Amino acid sequence: MPKHRRTQSSVPNKARHDNFNAAHALESVYIDLIQVDAFAHAAREALVELRCPSNPAERRTYNRIHTLVTKVAEEARAALLHGEALVVALSAHMGARDAPGDTDPPTPRT
Repeated sequence: MPKHRRTQSSVPNKARHDNFNAAHALESVYIDLIQVDAFAHAAREALVELRCPSNPAERRTYNRIHTLVTKVAEEARAALLHGEALVVALSAHMGARDAPGDTDPPTPRT
């Protein structure tokens, strides 16, 4: 059986992540947060449209679901607002970094 041919003689000591872009990653997370927020608020609106049950046990279950859905919607909204603030801050940072007149030399890629 022939010996496996290596295409690279050794593994580099320093791994390069040339394909990672923090701005794209943050934007992707932000888009996912928008979807989660939309689902949470749609669930809350659907729950509001339901009749409140007359049976005490069913009413207790309904109230628990209502509380849970409301809490998730509030948390999703808070995460969305935080994500939006991060996207704005990153955009401002990248704009300031790339602005003409920037005295710092570009960081060399290794």
